[in-house]
Amino acid sequence: MYWYPPGGFTEWHTDGHHVEGWRVYFTEVDIEKESYFAFINAIGKSTRVLDWHGQANMFRLIPGKPLWHAVVSESAHRFSMGVAVSDSMARSVMKRLSRLPGNRWWEVPSWLG
Repeated sequence: MYWYPPGGFTEWHTDGHHVEGWRVYFTEVDIEKESYFAFINAIGKSTRVLDWHGQANMFRLIPGKPLWHAVVSESAHRFSMGVAVSDSMARSVMKRLSRLPGNRWWEVPSWLG
């Protein structure tokens, strides 16, 4: 469990020392859109995913393809907890979410698996 108070952050990092596979970070905030998960996309551009209540961020760690990412909380209290999930579970979640109307799912870039 991680807590980011207003002004809190995690510096840019890759989790390169962790085991390969999918991660899901469940997030809770007291003020929506006042904190975010940032990552460097496939063309080298920084991309922000703003947080909201009950959000989940999912990404895959692949050897040799570091995913540079960071977390910033501007004025919210942000809590997050990460878990590792199997490939089949990750794909099942993505498939189900893609069918929901009005979901806030963003497309996982192809370079993430």
